[in-house]
Amino acid sequence: MRGYIFLFCVLWCISVVGGAANSVMAASKSAAEKFRILEKVAAENDMDQVKDLLKTGRPKGRKLIHWAAYGGNVAVLQKEIDSGMDIDKKDRQGQTPLHLASMNRAKNGNLEIVKFLLQQGANPNAKDKAGWTPLHLVARNPQSLDIARALIEAKADITLMDKHGNSALHLAVENTEIGEYLIANGADVNLQDSHGNTPLHWAGPSNKTVQMLVKNGADIHVRNNVQATPLHWVARNGDLKTVRFLVEKGADYAAQMEEGKLPQDLAQEEGKVGIVEYLKLQ
Repeated sequence: MRGYIFLFCVLWCISVVGGAANSVMAASKSAAEKFRILEKVAAENDMDQVKDLLKTGRPKGRKLIHWAAYGGNVAVLQKEIDSGMDIDKKDRQGQTPLHLASMNRAKNGNLEIVKFLLQQGANPNAKDKAGWTPLHLVARNPQSLDIARALIEAKADITLMDKHGNSALHLAVENTEIGEYLIANGADVNLQDSHGNTPLHWAGPSNKTVQMLVKNGADIHVRNNVQATPLHWVARNGDLKTVRFLVEKGADYAAQMEEGKLPQDLAQEEGKVGIVEYLKLQ
C-alpha cells in the first residue's frame, strides 16, 4: 500500500512541476509574442493600440514613453514628459527612449525624435546593460550619419566604451563616413578594446575603412592580446586587395601571433588561396 501511495505522490509532483514549467513557457512565449506585436504597432505609430496592449503588461519593462520614441510620436512623448515621466527612463535592457529613437525607423533611427528628445534634455551618454550609448547603436548603421552628428553636437562622449572596451569607432568599422566623422571629432583611432583589438583589427572585411583608418594614423603594427596584428585579421577576414594595401604600407607579413601563426597561416585556414600565395611571395 505504501508503495502505491509513494508512486502516486511522485506522479502528482511530476504533473505539478511539469504544469508549472509549461505555464512559465507559455507565459514567456506570450510575452515574446506581445513584444513583437508592440514593435509592429509602435512602428506604425498606432499609440492607441500600444496603450491597450500595455494595460496587460510591459514586455522588457518598456513604458509608453519608450514605445512613443520607438514609433516616432512627438505628441505622445510631449504628453509623457509633461506628466513627469523621466525622459531617461530605462527599460529592463537599460535602454532609454533616446536609445530606441536612435535605432528605429527600420533600424536607421529617427532624426526628428532624436533631436526632440535631446532638446528636452535627454542624456546622450546614457548606457544600456551592454554599456552601449545611443552613439554606439548609431555607429553600426551607415544610414545614421545625421543622427551621429546630432548626438555629438549634443555632447555625446565619443570616448565612452562598452563593457567589452569598444568605442563607437570600433563599431563603425563598416561605416566609413561615420568613422571619419568620429575621428574628426576626436575618436582615438588606436584605442584597444578588452581583447587588445583596435578599430583596424575589426575593419578587415572593409577595404575602404581599412584605408581610411590608416590614412588617419591607425597603427598597422599594433598587437592584440593574442599578439595578432591587423594583418593577421585581414588575412583571415578580408580580401587580397586589403592585404596587399597593408603590406605595401609596411605591415609585417612575417609577424607571429601566439602559437607562432603567420598571417598566411590564418588565410590558409580560411581557404584564401590568393592571399596565401601572395604572402608566400613576399
